[in-house]
Amino acid sequence: MRILEITNLLLILVQLSGTKCECGETLTAKTGIIHTPNFPNEFSVPILCKWVIDASEISTPNTSIVVYLTQLFVLEGLSFEEYETYDRRYNILGKQIHAVFDNNISKVRWVKTRQNVMVVTFQLGSIENTHLRILDNFLDVFGFNLTYEITTEPVRSDSCTMSDCGFTGICYDNLTNFYCQCFPGYTGPTCSDGYNSLCTYDGSPYCKNGGKCRHIGTSAVRCECGDDYIGDRCQRLSRQNVHNCNVHSCKCFKDARATPGDGPDLSTTLRLMHGPNLRKETLQAVLQNQILASKLSAIAENVRVSHLNYYDWGSEATVYFNGLKRDRKKLESLIHKWTYAGRIGNLTLIDTSIGLRNDSLQFIKNLTINQVGPIRENGHFVLSCVAHGSSSMIFRWYKDGFVINTTFATNNKWSRLIQSPQQNRYTSLLGIERVTHRDEGLFVCEAEDGGIKQCLSRNVEITKPPVVKIEPTTLTVQKGENFTIKCICMANKNSDHKYTYSWTKNKLLLPIKTEMEKYEILFPGGSILQVSRIEKTTVYSCLVQDEVTSTEVSIRIDVVDRTLIHTCRGEKSMNILWPETAPGTQNIQECPKGFTGSVKRWCVLHDAEKSLWQLPDFSLCTADALLKANTELQSFMAGYGEGSSLKTLGSYNDYVHKQPSLLPGEGVRILSLAGEVITFVNMSNDFAQIRNMTSTFFSIVDGILKHSNSLIDQEQVIYLQETIQNELRFSALVTSSGHYHQVYNSLVVNLLGETNPNFVGKIPLERQRYPSWFKYELEVIYSGESIHGNTSVVLACIVYKNLSDFLPRRSAIRLRDAAEMEYEIISNIATVSVVQNNRLVNLGKFSFAMQFDHYVVNTNITRWRINCSVASYATYGYDWNLNECHTIIINATVTKCVCSRPGTYTVLVTTMPLTQVNVDELETYQVLVLVSCCLCLLFSGLTACMLMAHWTLIKSSLAFLKVQYCCVLSASMAMFVTALSTDVPNEFFPYINTSLEIFLLIALSSHISKCLIVFADLVRLSKTQNLSKTIVAISTGVPVITVFASHLTHRTIGRRQLSWWLINGSVSFNIFVTAFLIIIVLYNVMYLVVMEKLTQCGDKPSVLVIERKRLLRRSFCIFWATVVMVCSSIMYVNMKESSYWNYAFALSNVLLVTIFFTCYIAKSEVELFGDFLERCRARATQPSASTSGSTSSSSKQDCDYPSSKSKGSNRQMGSSKSIIMLSDLQNTANYGKNDGDTPNIYKPVQEFMYSPDVVATRVHVELDLVAPIMHDQSKTPEDNPIILCNIAVNSRCEVSPSFPDLQPSKNEKSILKSSDRQQPEGVEKVTNETENASDSLDGMLDKISHDLDYLLNRNGSTEKCNDNDDFQTSF
Repeated sequence: MRILEITNLLLILVQLSGTKCECGETLTAKTGIIHTPNFPNEFSVPILCKWVIDASEISTPNTSIVVYLTQLFVLEGLSFEEYETYDRRYNILGKQIHAVFDNNISKVRWVKTRQNVMVVTFQLGSIENTHLRILDNFLDVFGFNLTYEITTEPVRSDSCTMSDCGFTGICYDNLTNFYCQCFPGYTGPTCSDGYNSLCTYDGSPYCKNGGKCRHIGTSAVRCECGDDYIGDRCQRLSRQNVHNCNVHSCKCFKDARATPGDGPDLSTTLRLMHGPNLRKETLQAVLQNQILASKLSAIAENVRVSHLNYYDWGSEATVYFNGLKRDRKKLESLIHKWTYAGRIGNLTLIDTSIGLRNDSLQFIKNLTINQVGPIRENGHFVLSCVAHGSSSMIFRWYKDGFVINTTFATNNKWSRLIQSPQQNRYTSLLGIERVTHRDEGLFVCEAEDGGIKQCLSRNVEITKPPVVKIEPTTLTVQKGENFTIKCICMANKNSDHKYTYSWTKNKLLLPIKTEMEKYEILFPGGSILQVSRIEKTTVYSCLVQDEVTSTEVSIRIDVVDRTLIHTCRGEKSMNILWPETAPGTQNIQECPKGFTGSVKRWCVLHDAEKSLWQLPDFSLCTADALLKANTELQSFMAGYGEGSSLKTLGSYNDYVHKQPSLLPGEGVRILSLAGEVITFVNMSNDFAQIRNMTSTFFSIVDGILKHSNSLIDQEQVIYLQETIQNELRFSALVTSSGHYHQVYNSLVVNLLGETNPNFVGKIPLERQRYPSWFKYELEVIYSGESIHGNTSVVLACIVYKNLSDFLPRRSAIRLRDAAEMEYEIISNIATVSVVQNNRLVNLGKFSFAMQFDHYVVNTNITRWRINCSVASYATYGYDWNLNECHTIIINATVTKCVCSRPGTYTVLVTTMPLTQVNVDELETYQVLVLVSCCLCLLFSGLTACMLMAHWTLIKSSLAFLKVQYCCVLSASMAMFVTALSTDVPNEFFPYINTSLEIFLLIALSSHISKCLIVFADLVRLSKTQNLSKTIVAISTGVPVITVFASHLTHRTIGRRQLSWWLINGSVSFNIFVTAFLIIIVLYNVMYLVVMEKLTQCGDKPSVLVIERKRLLRRSFCIFWATVVMVCSSIMYVNMKESSYWNYAFALSNVLLVTIFFTCYIAKSEVELFGDFLERCRARATQPSASTSGSTSSSSKQDCDYPSSKSKGSNRQMGSSKSIIMLSDLQNTANYGKNDGDTPNIYKPVQEFMYSPDVVATRVHVELDLVAPIMHDQSKTPEDNPIILCNIAVNSRCEVSPSFPDLQPSKNEKSILKSSDRQQPEGVEKVTNETENASDSLDGMLDKISHDLDYLLNRNGSTEKCNDNDDFQTSF
C-alpha cells in the first residue's frame, strides 16, 4: 500500500509539472479583450488560464461586469465565476455563473455579474473535438476572442455573437457598437442575404409563413418560426386542442359556445307526443321554428335543437341556448308557460316537468393518439375522436386543412365509427399504417350534430432518418496524399435535437484519432474527417444516428499512381465541376441548379492508355417544376390533397415539350414519375380518366424520343418499353371494342379491339392518317382454339420512328453454340402486343405478318444477310431472336417478316459468325461487282492521265471534254468502290449520293457538249465570244445545279437518305431520273441533227467530214455505254439480292471500259503519242510559235487532225462553192509568213480568222473566201487548209450602192496578178471556157474587197434581199 501511494503521488506531481499557466492576468480597466494565445491559431495543450476582472476600485451600487461572447469557438473548458472579494489566498462569496458547453454556445451572448470580481477560467487538456467547426470558413479556428466592460449602464442590446452573424461573417465589438462583417457574397445585418445566401431560392423565401431565416455557415440554414407554425421551414400549424377551429377547409361552427361574460350554457329536454308522420329532420326543423316563435330567442341566444330521437311513446329532443344570469328567471317563466299549456305551438308535450339546467353545448370531448412521443417511419398510429350527441352525429377528418380520403386503393389509412347509443357516446377512429413522412402534420377531427360543427386538433410528428450528404461524393488521390471528408446532416429538427456521429474504415469503427485519421464534430450537425498519407484504396463511411433512426453514407477513396495510371482529368461540363477520377469508377455529384438529386458519370479506360469521360447520367435528377407537381400528387395519393392525376401528367407533358433539350438520361426520371401516375389512375378503374391519360402519356413518350440523349443506356431503353407495355395493358380496358389511333412525331399508336375469337387485325387502319415516315404493314391472324369467355382481345401496335437511334449502331447476337454474330438495325422498330383481361397474353397459334421499309445494306454483302428478328424489348445485345421469324426479301428496301409470337420486331442486317464463315462459299457474282468497279476506276484514271498530257499541248474544247469525262467517271467509280468495300455511316449517305449524281450527269452531259460544238461550227452565222467555253460551262453547270437542288430539297423536307445510291421512290431518285431522261433525249436529238448536217456535205465528203462522223459515232457508243452502266447500278442497289443485276452491273462496267478505252486510246482519231512527241519537238525548236490558248472551237481540234496517211490526198470539189469549218483551221507558226519584203495582204483577214472568237459567216461561204484566206505563197499544198465539203449556194443579195468601194494597193494588185497564184488544195481548176467567160481577176478582187468591207463594217441596213428571191443553202 505504501508503494502504491507513493506512485500515485509521483504521477500527480508529474501532471502538475506539465500544466503551465500560459495566459491570464488581472484586468482593472473599464474595457478590454480576453483571448487565447495565438488566436485564432492553434495553441499548445494542456492549458490553464485565468483572467481576473476586478471592479472593486470603481465599484458603485450600480456597477456591473459584462463579458460579451463575440468570437467564441471552444465547446468546453471555459467557465465564469463571480466573487465579492477575490485573492489567490482566499475568496469570499464565490460561485459559478456560466460554463460553456456545446448545447449553449449559440444561445448565450453575454455573461454579467454585479459582484466586484469576475474570474474567467479556461482549462483544456486536449484540443481534439473541443472546438466549434463550421463550414466553410471556421474549420481551423481555435480558442476565443471576448470583450468585457465595467459599466453602470444596462447590457448593450446590439451585442452579437458568431451565431448572430450566421457564421458567414465575423462579429466585431469596437467598444461602442457591435456589427457583423460579412464574407463575400453575403449581406444584411445577420449576413443571411446576398447572392450566395441559401435563404432565397429562385426568388422565393426558404422559410414559410413569415419565419426568419438564419445561416449556420455556408451550407446550412435554420428557420425561426412564429408561435403558430412549426417545421423545418415553418410550414405546419402548431395549434393543439383547438376548439371550434376554422382552419382552411375545416368548417367548424365559429360561435358554438358563448364567449366569456355572455352567460352560461343552458339546456332543457322536451318530450313530445306522436305527431304527424314526419321525418326526423323535418320534425327537428318544426320544433326549432316553434321554439323561436315562442319568444325564447328574445331572451336567449344561439338556440339549437339537438339529439332528436324517436321512441315508442313519442320523441325526445334537447334544446341548447345561451342566457345571462339576470335573464334566468325570464327563461324559467317561459318554460313554465310551456308546461302549463302542455304544448309548444301545435306540438303536444308529454312530460310537463320541464327543468332548466346548466349544460355545455361542447359535445366533442377529446382527441387522443395511441402513441407517445414521435412516431417512427413505417410504424402506425391511431387517432381517437370522442363526442357525445345524437345518433345522427357525423365525423370528418382533416390534415393540414385538407379532407382525408381513406377510399384510395393505394391508401394506408382506415376509419371506423364506434357507437354507444345508450350513453350517447360516439367514437371515430382514424388509423394509419406504414407511416411515411407525408403523414406528419396537424390532424383535425370535426364532429357535426344537429347542424353544429365542432373540432379538435392534434399535431403528429414523424421521426425521419436524418438526411446526410458526404462531400466529396467520390475522390481520387495520389498515393501518400492528404485530404478531408465532410459529413453533413441536412435535417436537424431543431437545435436541441442531438445526433451522434461516427466513422468507419472498411466497415471497421474508427477511434476519434489514429495515426492517419482524426475527426471532429461540425456545427450545427455533421462531422469532418481528416486523413493523411493514405496508402491504398479505402472506403470510409459516416454514420449518423439518434435514439430511433440512423443513416449511413459512404465514400470510396481511389488511390492511384499517376505515373502509371491515366485518370480522367477534372473538367466542368453541363454546369457541374467533375474532379479527377480513376478509370473504371463512377463519379457522383449533386444535380445542377434547378434540379434535386444526384448525377453520375463513369470514367472508362480506352485502349489501355487513355481514360475518357462518358456522358453523365441525370436519371436521378428531378427538375423543380416536376418536383412541385409530384409533391402535390403524392399528397393527393396519400389522401391529403385536392390534386388531379391528369393535371399532374399534363404538367410533365408541358415540361417535356417546352424544354429545348433534356439532360442525358433525364427521360428516365420523367418516365418514372409518369409511371407512378399511371399505376395510381389505373387502380381507380376510372375509364374516362384512363382514356384521357393515354394520349397525354404517349405525348410524353414522344417528347422524350425527340431529344437525342434523353435515354443513354440499355436499361433506360428497356424501362421506356416496359412503361409503355404497362400503359398498354390499361389502355386496352377502354378499347375493348373499336379502335384507338394516335399519331405523334416519333411514334404511331394503334389499338384494335376484337370480339371475334378468330380475328384478323390489319394495320394501317382504314381511313386513318399516317405520317410519311410510316412504311409498315401488319396482319395478325389467330388460328388456334376459340377464346373462352366474353372478354375481347385488344391488338396493340406501336411503331417507333427513331427508337433505334438510342441503341448502338452495331452490336452482336449470341448464338446457341456461343458464337457471336454482328448486326445492325436497318428499319423502324415495331411492338405488337395482345391484351386480354388486362394482361399481355400469347393465346396460342398467332401469325404476325408485317412488312418493313428499310435502308439498303451499305456494307460488303458477301458477309451480311437481311434477317427479321423478334425480342421482348429492343435492347443492345443478345435478346434478338432470328429463329422465330421467317424473312421474305421483296426488294432491296422492302422485307416481309412472318413471326410466331408477339413482341418487338425489326429488320436486322447480320453477318455470319466468324467461326462459321467459309471463304469457298462466297458467291462469285458479289465479288465481280467490286472487281469490275476497280477495273473501270483503273482504266478511266489511266485514260484521263494520257488525255491530260495531250491536252496540255493542244488545248481544245473536244480534248477537254474527253478529259472531263474520264475524270468524273474515275470519281464515280471511286465512290462505288468505297461504298461497296467499306461500312459507310448513314450520315454520309446524302453526300455520296449527291456526288455520284453530279459525276454521272456531268459524264453524260459532256457528250451533249461535243454535239453542240460540232453543230455550232456548221450553222453559226454571227460572231460570238467564247462560244465553246459557254457550251461546256452550261452543259456542266446545269446538272450540278439540278443535283444540288435535289440535295437541298431532301434536306428541307427532313427525310433521311436510305442508301448511298438511288432508292426507288425517294426524292433523289425521282429528280435524278428526270434529269437523266432529259439528257438522253437532248443528246439523241442533237446527234441526229448534226449527223444529218454532215450527211449533206455532198456525194464526196472530205476526210474531215468523215472524221467528224466518226467522232460523233464514238461519242454515241460511249454515251449509251454510260447510260447502261448507270441504269444497272441503280437496279443493283434496289435489287441487290438478285444475281442477275449483280452480273449486269459488273458486265456494264467491263463494257464501258472496253468502249471508252478503245475510242479514246486504242483507236483514237489522232495518234496521241506521235503527235504529242512531234509537238514537244516543235515547241522546243520554235519557242515563238503560238498555239491556241483556249478551248475555243476556233482552234484546231486534235481529234480531227488527219492522220499522216491522209496527208496530201486530193480532195475533189464540185462546181459548187467551198465551205470550211473554222474548228479545223490550223493556227501554226507558218501562217502569215512572207518571202522577203513582199507584204501579205491576207494578214488582216488571217488575224481576224484566227482570233479566239472568229466564226464562219454566211458570206464566207457565198464568196468562197476560205481558200484565199488560207492560202500562202510560201506554203506547200500539204500545208493548205482542207475544205470540209462543197455546198451549192446561190446568193441573191445585192450590195448597197452606198457601200464604200475598197481598192487594192499597187503592191496588192501586183501580187494578185502574179501568175504563180496557186489553186487551193482540193479545189478543182476551172476550165478555159469558164475563165474566158468570167471577169478579170482585178474586178473579182474588187468585188471581194467590197464584200469583206461589208462583212466587217456593215451596220445591218445595207443588205437588201427581195422577198421572192430563193436563198438556197444546204444549212
